[in-house]
Amino acid sequence: MPFVLEATVPPSDYDFFDRGEHDCMALCYLGADQDKGSTYFAAVALGPYQPDRPEYYFYIVERNSFTGETVEHWTGKSIHDEFTKQDRWMILGVVCYLTEMILNIKRPKQVDRCTHDHNPPEKSMDKHYMISRVFVGCGYRVLQCDDWNGKRVWLATLGDSEIV
Repeated sequence: MPFVLEATVPPSDYDFFDRGEHDCMALCYLGADQDKGSTYFAAVALGPYQPDRPEYYFYIVERNSFTGETVEHWTGKSIHDEFTKQDRWMILGVVCYLTEMILNIKRPKQVDRCTHDHNPPEKSMDKHYMISRVFVGCGYRVLQCDDWNGKRVWLATLGDSEIV
């Protein structure tokens, strides 16, 4: 049996871990692949980066009950074939919902964000543009900065909401 998506938007259940002023994580169960023994979770977080501003990031956690192994998938390349296109859009919806939630709870003045992949293809940027729109919806001005070693970089500042 392939992956079965059980998450909804908005998620009916998730965990929120508040670890300090600029440090928190939301974790949401997505679904499972019983044949592989794997369960999948979306992790969305703000983590310490600069003294006065956190870094935003997200990834997929795969926990295998057969082997006991946990894998963090930081790039879509490593997990793309596990999910259907429809599943990927729903998972992105969960990530966007959790992003909005943590931004509204923590309200950092500035947030750094970058792609995990170097020189990501333009098609893979859709999810990042959607996340930028979530930041704008939460009252942030999102500035796409110059690339850094092939990674796309953004700085979000609480205030005038727009994408620049």
